[in-house]
Amino acid sequence: MIRVHAPLGVVLALALPAPALACVPPPPLQRLAGESDADLAVRARTFGEAEADENRRRQQSGWFDRATRVSLARITVSGPTDRILGDGLTRARRVEAVRIGSFKGETASGTVAMEDVGITSCGVHGGGTARSGKPGAYIVTFEGVQPEGTGNVGVPLSELRDPRIIQAFSDVAKPALEGAKR
Repeated sequence: MIRVHAPLGVVLALALPAPALACVPPPPLQRLAGESDADLAVRARTFGEAEADENRRRQQSGWFDRATRVSLARITVSGPTDRILGDGLTRARRVEAVRIGSFKGETASGTVAMEDVGITSCGVHGGGTARSGKPGAYIVTFEGVQPEGTGNVGVPLSELRDPRIIQAFSDVAKPALEGAKR
């Protein structure tokens, strides 16, 4: 009997869909000797912010390395699309932005688009956080970094964390922004 159930269990385990990977928060910080609840809360918040900043920096660094072009752009169109994402309740968003200066790759005029492509327990993914931006907002775009959707990602200027990108932005931004005002 055991010989029958074991192979059946293996077949069932392989046939059933695997559970989606969940965003797992880091374990809570351990209280230091003599630390008050308020001090622990401040330390946890500070640690969480530093960890989020480091994750953004690593992600942006990877995008910068893989991108065919990195540009300063201004959002011209922003809104929901007709596509419904995996949970059936969330409508994908798309932004289009006009390039006004390039940090990496050939300079190109015209627009670049970013869009949501999916949803996980971590939230919506695909076009970067600029996909929720409003027309007129300035963003940095990374072209050709995603395998799905438009392949492009956009990040609001306030979220830049990678030092190379910040330096490149400062080298390009002033003349590009001055040119855009004309």
